Amino acid sequence: MKRTRRHFQRELKKIALHFSLKITQMQILIQQAIGIDVENRKMILLDRKKQLHFKIVDLAKIKSFSMKVNYKNIDAGELENKTMDDFIQRISIQLVHIDEPKTIELEFFNSTQNTVGELPQLKYWLDKWKGTFSRAINEQIAYRA
Repeated sequence: MKRTRRHFQRELKKIALHFSLKITQMQILIQQAIGIDVENRKMILLDRKKQLHFKIVDLAKIKSFSMKVNYKNIDAGELENKTMDDFIQRISIQLVHIDEPKTIELEFFNSTQNTVGELPQLKYWLDKWKGTFSRAINEQIAYRA
C-alpha cells in the first residue's frame, strides 16, 4: 500500500475518532478520501488538494447524486481499434446538496493520473458507492414521508 494511501487512512480514522464517528466504509480516491458512518449517516471527505482539508457531510442533506463521465474527442475510425474506455477522461460522482453551493464531486478516475487498466476495479468501486449513496438517499426520503 502506498504511503499516501496509509496516510489518508490514518487521517480519516483520527477525524472519525475526534467526532465520535465510526467509519464503516472507506475509499481512497485520486486526491480525496471518503469515509462513511452509515449509522449516523455522515461522510468525512478528506481533500489532499487543499492541504488535507476535511469536511463532514450530513448525508441526510444530500438530495440526489449522479455519475458523470467525460470523454475525449473521438475522431472518425478510432472506435474500430479502441473501446469507449480508451476515451474516458474523467469519472466522478456528484452529490447534490440541499444547499447547492455545498454540492460535492468525488473523482474516481482521471486519465492524467490513472490508466485504462484501472477502470474495471474503479467501476466496481463506483457501483458499490452508488449503492451506498442510493440507500442513504432513499432512507432519507422514506424518513421524510
